[in-house]
Amino acid sequence: SLLQSSASSADGDEDEETGAPSTDSYQSKSGGVMDVLENLAEKTEDQLDALRKQETSALQNYELKKQALEDQTRFGKKDMESAKKDLASAGEGRAKADGDLQTVSKDLAE
Repeated sequence: SLLQSSASSADGDEDEETGAPSTDSYQSKSGGVMDVLENLAEKTEDQLDALRKQETSALQNYELKKQALEDQTRFGKKDMESAKKDLASAGEGRAKADGDLQTVSKDLAE
């Protein structure tokens, strides 16, 4: 028994000499480490939520812009078709007017 107690005190002295902390110090610090990890996890979740909100907002903005551009393209095509019809109609009117002019010019020349 005396031998064991002197051996255990020698082991304790050895730990103190090497600078190794006792198990009590590890147990008191483990709560602090867990708190730090929990805080980091909480901050990470907050950042993830903020990024998800930004992504959702960006996606909504994209969809609105896409819809606006598609509408603009569709209305532009309708306007272009209408302008082409008007141009064709004006071309027909000009051809008729040119024909009438030639007829009148011939009649005046005779």
